[in-house]
Amino acid sequence: MATILTAESYINNELQRYNKQGYVEQVPPLVKTCYAWYRGFVDSFHKYYIKTGTTTFTNLEKLPLYMAKKTGEDWANHLINEKCDIIIPQKELLDDILDKTKSWTKLNRGIEQSFCLGYGFMVQGVKNLEIDEEGTIVGNKDAYITNDYVPAIMCRPLTYVDREVEDIAFVFENTKYINVILHIRDTRKTIKIDDKTEINNENYNNYDIVNIKVRNSGDFGIEERFTFHTKSPIKLFQPIQPNICNNADLDNPLSVSVYANAISTLMAIDNAYDSLNNEIQLGRKRVVADVDQYTEVDENGNKVNTFDPNDALIYSIPARDTKVGEGQKQLLEDISGQLRINDIVAALNQQLSIYSSKVGLGENYYRFSDMQKGVVTATQVISENSTLYKTMRKHEILLEQSLKDMVLSLVYLNNTFTSNPTININGYRDIAIQFDDSIIEDTNAQKTSDRQDVANGVMSKVEYRMKYFGEDEKTAIKNLLKFDVDIITKKAEQLSTLLNDGYITPTAFVKLVYGDYASFIPDYNEDELIAKVEDSVVNNKPIPSPFDEMNLDDEE
Repeated sequence: MATILTAESYINNELQRYNKQGYVEQVPPLVKTCYAWYRGFVDSFHKYYIKTGTTTFTNLEKLPLYMAKKTGEDWANHLINEKCDIIIPQKELLDDILDKTKSWTKLNRGIEQSFCLGYGFMVQGVKNLEIDEEGTIVGNKDAYITNDYVPAIMCRPLTYVDREVEDIAFVFENTKYINVILHIRDTRKTIKIDDKTEINNENYNNYDIVNIKVRNSGDFGIEERFTFHTKSPIKLFQPIQPNICNNADLDNPLSVSVYANAISTLMAIDNAYDSLNNEIQLGRKRVVADVDQYTEVDENGNKVNTFDPNDALIYSIPARDTKVGEGQKQLLEDISGQLRINDIVAALNQQLSIYSSKVGLGENYYRFSDMQKGVVTATQVISENSTLYKTMRKHEILLEQSLKDMVLSLVYLNNTFTSNPTININGYRDIAIQFDDSIIEDTNAQKTSDRQDVANGVMSKVEYRMKYFGEDEKTAIKNLLKFDVDIITKKAEQLSTLLNDGYITPTAFVKLVYGDYASFIPDYNEDELIAKVEDSVVNNKPIPSPFDEMNLDDEE
């Protein structure tokens, strides 16, 4: 405890250099409690004793079912899996960064831990920059981007603005050093040179990343301090958290664990699970026999075992005070108890159902299989998981924003500090997050419904491709034109005879041939095209097409 407090005193000193006085928040007790349950074995609960006599006690340990970690795993599987994707115009360049930084794997693990502990942060950075003694970047040939997840127990939020974390410190401790990394927004509009001179701060509103290396020993002295100027107001950290209000601390905008209010239910589950194990252990088959029966004397006067000594079924007891005489029944009794497995399983299932509901997965998400139930249809699955569907959509609101902020951060670092190809995006409008709905939606039925909407003119083909093919708007338009240009051209050829013979007007020709595609033909101008068609008819020239000057193979 002294080590952490000493490290945080250095963090406070660093804050004062930026005119940000404040208290460095400790790891909340609820986070520590949820972390203990995430690990699965909680000493204060799973270790216990029972009285076995007037003065004797037996120390025991309950078997944990590890449901807390299982919950985090399931939420991670629902929210970040192989079907999730991030769509931007130059997608292949972003995908290359995400692959090299192993971002999808880290995001999946981040969801698991954040939903169990309450929150965590994705943090971006750059390594291998060439920097001179004054801290100026002189080369980026070998620079590469990092993207890592930091769990709540290593996070120290420093400043909140509009219920969002503005400044934060990450504390990494090992046996030799405590590494403290601060992300601080420079809010100084001016810098005081001396008592009479102040100059404008060119770094105003931009983020600095301060790295402090502290000796993890008696004096806890600073070994190293280095400041990296990001030259940007873009945060290089994003919260990963469930969309749940913090009822333990209303002033804290960060979330709580999905099972923060279900700790008592986790206890009940482990009680039932341990009882199930004890029932099997204590209720195993047992036969009690007198020691007289356990051995006998052979014809040579030697004692031999009546039963196999390795047979765990037989339990011998000492000889009784009175010998069993001839004609009296020897003790050989089955003392096996009747197992109460069904009752315990029913109790366990009841607690699992309560727990499932509390963590937002729906009442029947966790349960033992009912072999009599048979296979359920996709529609039934959706109906049974309506709570899961609604909760997923709720959590995706925060997750989508964090993923978009992460993309902006990665693109900025890529374009500013590396020699990688430049990625051009126009802020949030060019970023689309595609989540996986197939787990709880009947995708085939939804596709059929959307196809009917396209046929009825309620949904455009562009929207359909964006939804089911994961394409951005520009790519969807280009692909649709590639597929339909031949059809449109043939239709134009068929109607050109009627046009030249005067059976249809140039206006009717343009509307019949291109009207259905006007919404996604780039730079389409109906009046200009009609005028060109009229000129072609009058002067007996080839009929123009809006595709004449387009190169559909051009990436732009």
